[in-house]
Amino acid sequence: MNTQMQPDRIFSNIFEAMQCISALEDNAWRLPMIMPPVLAAGDPFVAAGANLDKDDFLVTRLMCNRDDVAYYRMLAIEDRIPYLTDFRRFSLKPNLYHSSFLFRGQQQDYKSIKASLFRDKNKHYFLDDMIKVNELTAFLAMHPLVQLLGIKGFEVRRKSMKLQANLYGLAQHYYNRTTEVDFSSSLEVATFFAVTRYNKPEDRYEPIENDADSTGVLYVLPVSRSLTVNQIYNYRITSIGKQFCFERPARQLGFLIDCSGGKDVIDHPLLLRFEFRHNREITQKIYEAWGCGQAIAPSDPLQRYWRKDRDNVPSPFPVSDKAIELNLYRNSGETRESLTAKLLSYKDDKGNPVFTLSGQVWPEFPREILEDYWADIRNGWWEDEFCDNIYFPAGGQKMKEAFMALPADPRYRSAFYGN
Repeated sequence: MNTQMQPDRIFSNIFEAMQCISALEDNAWRLPMIMPPVLAAGDPFVAAGANLDKDDFLVTRLMCNRDDVAYYRMLAIEDRIPYLTDFRRFSLKPNLYHSSFLFRGQQQDYKSIKASLFRDKNKHYFLDDMIKVNELTAFLAMHPLVQLLGIKGFEVRRKSMKLQANLYGLAQHYYNRTTEVDFSSSLEVATFFAVTRYNKPEDRYEPIENDADSTGVLYVLPVSRSLTVNQIYNYRITSIGKQFCFERPARQLGFLIDCSGGKDVIDHPLLLRFEFRHNREITQKIYEAWGCGQAIAPSDPLQRYWRKDRDNVPSPFPVSDKAIELNLYRNSGETRESLTAKLLSYKDDKGNPVFTLSGQVWPEFPREILEDYWADIRNGWWEDEFCDNIYFPAGGQKMKEAFMALPADPRYRSAFYGN
């Protein structure tokens, strides 16, 4: 943590802390760790956001490596849509032109910011957590829009491309423990999380009832605006951005910091900490401004199905062949036989098995999710919501119009309207 720039007081409420952070942001160009304006203006993915809102999304080219290629090939489903491209990957990244910082809010200061996977100090092998992430990854990949836009790719104005399918990041936003820590490019989003707590049994956020005798904290992390260099002080930062029809990351303008190996973001030398006293009246205003949580964590098909039918049901949890394949891809110390044996050895407090093998190649994908999605497409969701705040720095309006016209392309029609 950066101790030289730390405020030397506890703010009387969260609004005062926000005012201090906003003043710092207004003068961020003076800070040595921030990209100077003259350089930022020369970056097309930054300059393109000058006339856009901070909650708009820019189509930004990503680096790609062989590991990405092999991984996404494993997720491709054999159907009428061909596998088009391996390397031309783009992110729908939140517009960072108006911000030099990423933000995180917590209802209290835990003196540590570790990824959820590493918060149990006595746990050193994470197969039970990761196999659920693998199962969810395979489940997400089965969605036709994910297959087209994120796995196989598509063609726009004679250019092949695919969008970032950050399925691991999605797992972080939907109930799973991972190696990632959430940040946001929006101070307002961080503020919501700083004054609420998550009620897991009811799957909703609730306002903090504490008053001035307790404190919360806002964390501020300076970053390069474009994240062109996303390996900062050995902390890899990625944007999750828009993820197809799964809305939470986009609503939260989400970014992720990889804390593999148990790294603690609290040790980041640029991190700033702003402590404030809770205030019930202010907390309620913030909570209501976000629709009591619905505006920031809306109900969607993944939330309804995964939470209700897969992640919140009695054991055993069914594991598909594809989830095992995905786990083995990054878990080189195991074989299929050893991995299966370990999965079946997990027991709950009553001695019942935690996992079972489904015997299916892919997870079961409910037709009602597809029917809801097809109904949304017919009602204009693609044009009016998904594409509304997407911008192409290269190609501009013509590229966007061609992208919006994908459902009318006979090659891709099945991904939008079914067979």
